[in-house]
Amino acid sequence: MALSSKMKGSLLAAGAISAVAVGAGSVASAQGGPDGTLVDKIATKFNLNKDEVQAVVDENRAEHKAERAAEVSQNLQTAVEQGKITAEQKTLLESKMKENQTAREAEMTALQEWAQSNNIDMRYLMGGGRHGANLESAVKSGTITSEQKTLIEQKREELEKARDTKRDAMQQWAKDNNIDTQYMRMGGSGGHKGGPRE
Repeated sequence: MALSSKMKGSLLAAGAISAVAVGAGSVASAQGGPDGTLVDKIATKFNLNKDEVQAVVDENRAEHKAERAAEVSQNLQTAVEQGKITAEQKTLLESKMKENQTAREAEMTALQEWAQSNNIDMRYLMGGGRHGANLESAVKSGTITSEQKTLIEQKREELEKARDTKRDAMQQWAKDNNIDTQYMRMGGSGGHKGGPRE
């Protein structure tokens, strides 16, 4: 597909934005979360078609995801060759990582839909106070209502319980399959790039 010089000139910016979005693990749609806001800003700043910018961001994310999956697969293969895990465990791990990624994306979509239906900014659910999401101050400043504050607190508690439940389930899964949990971290958003620690 031939791109206009204008679009080519903006690919670097779009790529940088996409990299930030991927790094943050977001799977936001063009209407709501972090990617959507960034796509809107780039499209407006460079006077571009928003759908074209979104397509570039989506393509870059897909490429990054494929590269990361290949890297993890290679690291697991190295662990097989070194006798640290079996080929069967490698297959189980790759399948579980893919399953977890799909679940995370579905959860993020559901969370964005919940936030949108309650007219709540996602920053109040992502990262807590670190991103200036002080609920009491937000109510006082009129940014959110007291009802929204209650909803956010309930949702945060629900998300925390769900994280704990998933963590416990993953630890049990690893134990049942005689797999060190360090190999699961290779496929998670918090995993380190170079494979499991010695």
